[in-house]
Amino acid sequence: QSDQSSSNQTPTPTSVPLASEPTGKIVFTCQIFTDDTKDQICIMNADGSGWKRLTSDDDSSHTFPSLAPDGRSVVFASNQSGSNQIYEIDLSGNQWQLTTLDGKSDAPAISPDGRRIVFMHFTGEYREIWLMDRDGSNPQAVTSGYEDFDPSWSPDGSRILFAAQRGGGAQLYTIQPDGIGLRQITNMDKLSGRSDWSPNGNLIATYAGDQGARNLFLVNPLDGS
Repeated sequence: QSDQSSSNQTPTPTSVPLASEPTGKIVFTCQIFTDDTKDQICIMNADGSGWKRLTSDDDSSHTFPSLAPDGRSVVFASNQSGSNQIYEIDLSGNQWQLTTLDGKSDAPAISPDGRRIVFMHFTGEYREIWLMDRDGSNPQAVTSGYEDFDPSWSPDGSRILFAAQRGGGAQLYTIQPDGIGLRQITNMDKLSGRSDWSPNGNLIATYAGDQGARNLFLVNPLDGS
């Protein structure tokens, strides 16, 4: 800060605390074979160290990975059984299949309490938001009759954020896990769909724009401002 009474005093920079080192894990889709029909699931530490491939089927596609809240496993979608289903894999590479639904399922995410999984299911007519128990039992639709996709849990588990095409381009909505309380959040041009919550639930991050010229946006989850 500068002394306003002295015109020739050089401003002194204010000390800014450095951000803490990143912690935790990052899971992501990796093209081991530079072939998007054979995508794999990889994991690394948040600082970029400890890179590791989790999935092992060289000839199948593995997409939409999401880390469990306890950090011990990852849910993802894969076509290794012939159609896109939801799987879970632990950090040692032990894998199990959660769904055997007709149609296509992807974009799974485990609830903050670790008890349920939200995912997108394509019935053959519409993409819908579905819920199931953590072990894959009791799959059921939360939304129906519209193009709804890319769900994610609010940090407290009380609402599900998703994108939808309901009479125009994609916009962001939230809904309670029991299927009531639908709320449109955004009214943006060329919104792409993928989004996520800030850790405290006060903001939503998303992106929009023409391909090759997209930008990131932060949005108030209550009123879209």
